[in-house]
Amino acid sequence: MLSRFRHVFGVVFFLLIASCSGGGCGGCGGCAGMTPLPGGFPADKAVENAASVRVSRPGLDFPRRSCHDRDR
Repeated sequence: MLSRFRHVFGVVFFLLIASCSGGGCGGCGGCAGMTPLPGGFPADKAVENAASVRVSRPGLDFPRRSCHDRDR
């Protein structure tokens, strides 16, 4: 039983690492969608220790639908 668990765990771990490696997966890898801003970003408008996230409408709708379906 333990040997089977180790085998399954190894396969799942390998698939997880392979799926997160990025690169050659047909346009969905790493920083493929990032391009530099023409002229750069104005330094006087920068906010220290800030982050920015872009989420599409389907990305916002998914958690709402998931929570709604779970509450039923």
